[in-house]
Amino acid sequence: MTLRNVAFLGLENAGKTSIIQRIRGDFQPLFANIKTNTVDRYFSEYLGNYLTIWEIPREIFSSHEILSENFSALQNIELVIYVIDIKDSSKFDENLQFLTQIIEISDVTTLKSISVLFHKWDNFKNTSHNKLMAKYQSQINLLMNNFGVNVQFFKTSIYQSFSIISAFSDPLFEEMKFKKPIEILLRNFATNWQINQIYVFTSNFYKLGAVFNDETSLEDEIINDIFRYLQKIDETLNIIDEMEISLNDNKIYFSKFYIEKNKKSYPLYVVWKTMDSNSHKMKKSIVILKKTLKYLISPEITPELIFA
Repeated sequence: MTLRNVAFLGLENAGKTSIIQRIRGDFQPLFANIKTNTVDRYFSEYLGNYLTIWEIPREIFSSHEILSENFSALQNIELVIYVIDIKDSSKFDENLQFLTQIIEISDVTTLKSISVLFHKWDNFKNTSHNKLMAKYQSQINLLMNNFGVNVQFFKTSIYQSFSIISAFSDPLFEEMKFKKPIEILLRNFATNWQINQIYVFTSNFYKLGAVFNDETSLEDEIINDIFRYLQKIDETLNIIDEMEISLNDNKIYFSKFYIEKNKKSYPLYVVWKTMDSNSHKMKKSIVILKKTLKYLISPEITPELIFA
């Protein structure tokens, strides 16, 4: 079932607003904490589906009067993304109490899952936070089992944009039939052409699939450059369909294609990184890859003949 309402929740200064800025396509550096005191909502569209993203500050839950005004909005939430500042161990009990409160006033027949983001994990090779994360996971799993709600855990950092995009996109496409076939298709393609990074994004940076080397990609600032170039491509009013750029010793390729949903066309991007130039055979293989992706995502469209 398609998600329609997602809510970002968490204690003060956990990083909710800056995460939402990344999801909305703002990849510029942030230099100050941004405090939100009101319920904000943002609208998005992906593959023909409409999504409302809610940001609900902690203060809302401390006032019964304000809570009653926003109660219906929380009742329609299908995915809660709960943000925890992993650097602040003093908030452990408070985070668990707030999570419990959220579940108790939510409609568990509507709420499909909760994603917990261990945020501000700015160096993913730093293992000092692992013990605290394990403690959180143990208690949160017990809490969610009692309520029968599915939970997923993610490490995120504002300096690693891909970690945020993945944490947001993965549950968004979790129940869609094409998710696993896309991952298999990309992995086979990456293996055949010895590519260590390949991604499929929507035009608003949601991740449909990705294959990458964990040891290099999460610390690789190239992914932030990829988002900035995707932004530039999207701002050209769909003039650019193919683009190649050089970053350090690597080449980054962007290739656009379109899928159809509900009689509308939506651009998608295949992006991959390699140290070598594209061969003629590889370019032909990319055409086949895009056609296959197109018909995995839009199976209602009669496919053309695809020759290997």
